Amino acid sequence: REVTEMLDRQVARDAFFDQPVADQRHGYEAAVFVRSRKPDRPDLVRAALLHDIAKRHSRLGPVGRVWTSVCIRLGLPLTARMRLYRDHGTLAAAELADEDRTVTELLVAADRPVLSPPGLGSLIRRRRSTTMDRSMSGQPTAGQSE
Repeated sequence: REVTEMLDRQVARDAFFDQPVADQRHGYEAAVFVRSRKPDRPDLVRAALLHDIAKRHSRLGPVGRVWTSVCIRLGLPLTARMRLYRDHGTLAAAELADEDRTVTELLVAADRPVLSPPGLGSLIRRRRSTTMDRSMSGQPTAGQSE
């Protein structure tokens, strides 16, 4: 219910709920984190919620995603599905282009870190390090029960 309140357009809702559950959870946790830090920026919250929606088009499972990330880092050749995964930010922006111009621009910027809005990169890094710190200390991370 909270997700549908964050997403006021049907195409965005459909794209969000077409993702695997793990990606939905990740997007939701990212949106909750961004909203806690930037409550006056619903556009950033929506972008956080939708930032991985195009990964679903690659149809890669967890192992395929890890292997793709390794290949990208090492500069190895990528298959068509791997390229879909790699380019998910730009693809998500294209998918939502007619829906929400602001979110589309944020997704394109997030896919090109040099263009990211000021503070967005540090918010993402802070979120990742907080989750990692909790995970390593045995504390529940966002979305886990105590």
